[in-house]
Amino acid sequence: MSSEDTLAYKYYKVAIDTPLIGERSVFTYRSLFLLHPGDLVVVPVGKGDAPRYGIVVGIADEVPAGVEIKDVSQIAYRGLFPCWYVHFVLDVSTKLLIPPFNIFLISYDKTLMDISRIRLLMYTGKTCPISKSPALNILASDLQEHGYLLWRDVRKRFGSKAGRLWKRLKDVGCATETIGSRAYTPKASADVWLVCQDKEYPLKIALASFGRKTVLQMLEVGHCKVVYYTPDSAEDSGNERGLFTIKGTIDDVIELVKKMSGKVAVVVRNRSVATGLAKKMVKQGINRVISPTLKKKELLSYIVSDIAGVFVVSPGYVFKPWHGLSTVIFYDIDDVSIPFRDGAYMSLPEVVPILRSYVDSIYYVSPFPNLSIADMSDDVKEQYIPGNITVISKPRDEVLHADTLQKMKDIVGRGGRVLVYASRLGYKTAVLCRHCGYVQKCPVCGFTMVYHLKEDKMICHRCGHTEHPMATCPKCGSSDIVMVGTGIELIETELRRVFGDALCVQSSSRRKKCSPDKPVVLATFRFYRYFVGDPFDMVYVPDMDFMWAIPEYTVWETTMRRIHRLAMAGKEIVIATNISDVWKERLDERYMSFVRRELGERKLLSFPPFVPILTLEYGGEDYKDTRAKVEHFYEILVNSKCGEVWNPEFVGRFSTDGLYRWMIRLSLDTIPSQIIEFVEKTHPIRYYLSTL
Repeated sequence: MSSEDTLAYKYYKVAIDTPLIGERSVFTYRSLFLLHPGDLVVVPVGKGDAPRYGIVVGIADEVPAGVEIKDVSQIAYRGLFPCWYVHFVLDVSTKLLIPPFNIFLISYDKTLMDISRIRLLMYTGKTCPISKSPALNILASDLQEHGYLLWRDVRKRFGSKAGRLWKRLKDVGCATETIGSRAYTPKASADVWLVCQDKEYPLKIALASFGRKTVLQMLEVGHCKVVYYTPDSAEDSGNERGLFTIKGTIDDVIELVKKMSGKVAVVVRNRSVATGLAKKMVKQGINRVISPTLKKKELLSYIVSDIAGVFVVSPGYVFKPWHGLSTVIFYDIDDVSIPFRDGAYMSLPEVVPILRSYVDSIYYVSPFPNLSIADMSDDVKEQYIPGNITVISKPRDEVLHADTLQKMKDIVGRGGRVLVYASRLGYKTAVLCRHCGYVQKCPVCGFTMVYHLKEDKMICHRCGHTEHPMATCPKCGSSDIVMVGTGIELIETELRRVFGDALCVQSSSRRKKCSPDKPVVLATFRFYRYFVGDPFDMVYVPDMDFMWAIPEYTVWETTMRRIHRLAMAGKEIVIATNISDVWKERLDERYMSFVRRELGERKLLSFPPFVPILTLEYGGEDYKDTRAKVEHFYEILVNSKCGEVWNPEFVGRFSTDGLYRWMIRLSLDTIPSQIIEFVEKTHPIRYYLSTL
């Protein structure tokens, strides 16, 4: 009697690691074994039945007739994801057309859920004798430095010699073996913690995992210390419910956190900003901050516990399963997106509405908030109004304003610091003919080329093409050629003439951060964010006009955000422009007036949030082939009549992969199925839907 006669097959929906999007990334498989949502399984995919990981997301209600249903090959892990989280992922993927497996990948480090017992060697405090074996000396040194070793790491590093090395470390008495669990109990005490160098453990967990004797020994030799945290103990958190926007600074974030109770996640731009913010919080008396320097699995172990802490993290943690999280605070990360493996990504205005379903209160704090989030918020507060911005007219015949340059000399003379912010690379930003107005452009992509003095060449900043500056105009034959515009190299020349070695330059070719002893810093837009918060006495923008002269419907919003960030970097900010009256009017405008006017213009011009825009970006190693491919895609989209299709635009050549990238945009009222199929078949490098 066969197994099929005694056991009935059960059919399951499995989310698979595939490049497809939407519902097609969830397939039906069968198994003789009982599976549950959240199980990690191995399933055959494609004609060759290649093994792929998948997550069971539910039971298949209906099985299509006449379709071959393949068997689940192997159950890799039971209960990897809780059922509630499986439903959460399916909800997110359905709304945003993102493969659910992609969200699973970035959501959990599966080693966190590994509940197997592991072997540990704990340092006893005794000095390990020097051996003739270099491998043993290396292990002994690591053991003394970190306080413990994991058996799996030793085995992976030394292979067949691992067992002998492990036993010898125990025999010489410099270590003791213990068995620990990778699963952290959710009922750990939040009051007393064991801190060992950069590792932190609730003391009850440490005693259970490492043993009381080992913990006492580590405390005696000074490798660890006991730290007492006292989280706020309020029966009712009293936190507001809803979405709130605050036009404020980092100090406003800290004041918010002081009032909060329960679990609070503060999401910032990157890990370095998280570390700096966490230290500042501790200095101002917030004693329940969970260190952002912890590894992901260690940080997640605290998140899934009932510890009422303040988690300072980067945007990559937004989709983590925050158990019992009461509040999320976003600080100034509106232009940071969450990427996914197949090229799609979500911006913060698209993430916030989803989080509202799972978190009681969300605060968005920024020197100049994203107006889309402000428009959807329950309340908007304008707590930060910079009064240190001065607008001056750009000098006609000089690179730097004479009076401002004298102020810079005075500041440096009395020991202060100045940040000069340049928005353009190169020496001169364009070469043109005075007779007919012809501008030298890139023959490859048609972008205006920039003159670089050091190379004595014109360089295209989109595709990297180089050539010599034109001596005569190819259009009219005139030799009356002139270079115009102000680049960072020209500004550097002027500043170097005045300040000499006191100048430090930050650009794409000079990425090293300037030391505090350099009183004058020159930086491009690529590096301005690293200086925000530094104690500059003055921030000077010699040419403000290039910052907003770009063909993008969010240009004024982006430029105002940049100016307000720069205003936080110094005691005084001076911007030079040819339209000083316009800038003074914009800077004096109240924030919500700016929001209403910008949204009104977008409604008239059919831009988001009133009309969604789908952006598809394609790339290739050959410029002409990529252009021809994109033009072919453009014709297909036009003929599909799914929406208004914009002409293809050349994005540039990226130095990271060397690919030429082109972009197609579509204005869509809805997202039809044929557009989803088009994306699946054409495989764009990345794509995103701008709706807010």
